[in-house]
Amino acid sequence: MQNNTAQQLEAEMLAHIGACCLESPQSAFVDYPNARIPHELAKHGIALAEAQDSTWLLTTTTPSVQLREDSVLLLPLVDPFVALDSVRSALQGLGERFSILMPFALWNLPQPRWFVFASCSVHPLASLRLQCAELLDGLDWYSASMHQAAFVLPPKLARELHGFARN
Repeated sequence: MQNNTAQQLEAEMLAHIGACCLESPQSAFVDYPNARIPHELAKHGIALAEAQDSTWLLTTTTPSVQLREDSVLLLPLVDPFVALDSVRSALQGLGERFSILMPFALWNLPQPRWFVFASCSVHPLASLRLQCAELLDGLDWYSASMHQAAFVLPPKLARELHGFARN
């Protein structure tokens, strides 16, 4: 898979995993090194804004501002197969602020990339708006099925993260 293809796949998956779980997202805060993500968010009519004004956030560090109750935060994680203790520690720290913490992977990349979906009230599977996910035009990678598949963890990893991940 070429680099451009991997960036497009990542942008589609990350933008729509968060946006398709929110009722009517208006703005997003993006501090992540993929310039294609704002283009994908625009398909939902989502504009870029500051963290405290957004319900959808993708960043490389946990924002220090107080987030809205209905916010969705996506954060990158290290590969849990390589650094399980680091992932547990990250999830434990996020657990002080969020009641829903679900690790997920973009499995269809040459090397899977790991993230965590964090929220106080939005669940990445139960809140998935299927109509939104299936009626988006011009997508090559994201679909409701791909969304759900991203959250499937191998049984061993699910056991290892039990008590750290919260769903």
